[in-house]
Amino acid sequence: MKLTGNWRERCGALFLIAAIELISAYLMPIAPRNDFYYAACGAFNAITMICIITFFDFTPLAIDLFKLTLMQSVFQFVGW
Repeated sequence: MKLTGNWRERCGALFLIAAIELISAYLMPIAPRNDFYYAACGAFNAITMICIITFFDFTPLAIDLFKLTLMQSVFQFVGW
Protein backbone atom coordinates (compact mmCIF):
# COMPACT_ATOMS: atom_id res chain seq x y z
CA MET A 1 0.00 0.00 0.00
CA LYS A 2 1.41 3.36 -1.01
CA LEU A 3 1.08 6.23 1.45
CA THR A 4 0.32 9.55 -0.14
CA GLY A 5 -0.57 13.05 0.91
CA ASN A 6 -1.71 13.56 4.46
CA TRP A 7 -0.91 10.01 5.61
CA ARG A 8 2.68 10.32 4.49
CA GLU A 9 3.09 13.53 6.47
CA ARG A 10 1.40 12.05 9.53
CA CYS A 11 3.67 9.00 9.48
CA GLY A 12 6.70 11.24 9.10
CA ALA A 13 5.60 13.39 12.03
CA LEU A 14 4.97 10.28 14.12
CA PHE A 15 8.45 8.96 13.32
CA LEU A 16 10.08 12.32 14.08
CA ILE A 17 8.37 12.78 17.44
CA ALA A 18 8.88 9.14 18.43
CA ALA A 19 12.60 9.27 17.56
CA ILE A 20 13.19 12.46 19.51
CA GLU A 21 11.22 11.17 22.51
CA LEU A 22 13.18 7.90 22.47
CA ILE A 23 16.51 9.70 22.36
CA SER A 24 15.48 12.09 25.13
CA ALA A 25 14.20 9.20 27.27
CA TYR A 26 17.73 7.77 27.29
CA LEU A 27 19.65 11.03 27.63
CA MET A 28 17.57 13.14 30.02
CA PRO A 29 17.93 10.84 33.06
CA ILE A 30 21.71 11.27 32.96
CA ALA A 31 21.55 15.07 32.59
CA PRO A 32 22.36 16.84 35.85
CA ARG A 33 19.45 18.64 37.52
CA ASN A 34 20.92 22.11 37.28
CA ASP A 35 20.87 24.77 34.59
CA PHE A 36 22.36 22.31 32.10
CA TYR A 37 19.14 20.27 32.25
CA TYR A 38 17.14 23.18 30.85
CA ALA A 39 19.77 23.79 28.19
CA ALA A 40 19.57 20.12 27.15
CA CYS A 41 15.76 20.30 26.98
CA GLY A 42 16.00 23.48 24.92
CA ALA A 43 18.45 21.79 22.57
CA PHE A 44 15.99 18.96 21.96
CA ASN A 45 13.26 21.49 21.24
CA ALA A 46 15.53 23.37 18.85
CA ILE A 47 16.40 20.14 17.03
CA THR A 48 12.71 19.30 16.77
CA MET A 49 11.85 22.73 15.34
CA ILE A 50 14.70 22.54 12.84
CA CYS A 51 13.54 19.09 11.71
CA ILE A 52 9.96 20.30 11.32
CA ILE A 53 11.06 23.27 9.21
CA THR A 54 13.45 21.16 7.14
CA PHE A 55 11.48 17.99 6.44
CA PHE A 56 7.84 19.09 6.33
CA ASP A 57 5.89 21.43 4.10
CA PHE A 58 4.01 24.25 5.77
CA THR A 59 0.80 22.32 6.30
CA PRO A 60 -1.52 22.70 9.28
CA LEU A 61 0.00 19.61 10.96
CA ALA A 62 3.57 20.91 10.67
CA ILE A 63 2.55 24.38 11.83
CA ASP A 64 0.74 22.94 14.87
CA LEU A 65 3.73 20.74 15.76
CA PHE A 66 5.99 23.78 15.48
CA LYS A 67 3.69 25.84 17.72
CA LEU A 68 3.55 23.08 20.35
CA THR A 69 7.33 22.74 20.37
CA LEU A 70 7.74 26.50 20.61
CA MET A 71 5.33 26.65 23.57
CA GLN A 72 7.23 23.82 25.24
CA SER A 73 10.42 25.86 24.87
CA VAL A 74 8.73 28.89 26.42
CA PHE A 75 7.56 26.89 29.44
CA GLN A 76 11.03 25.39 29.88
CA PHE A 77 12.52 28.86 29.77
CA VAL A 78 10.05 30.00 32.44
CA GLY A 79 10.98 26.96 34.54
CA TRP A 80 14.64 27.81 34.21
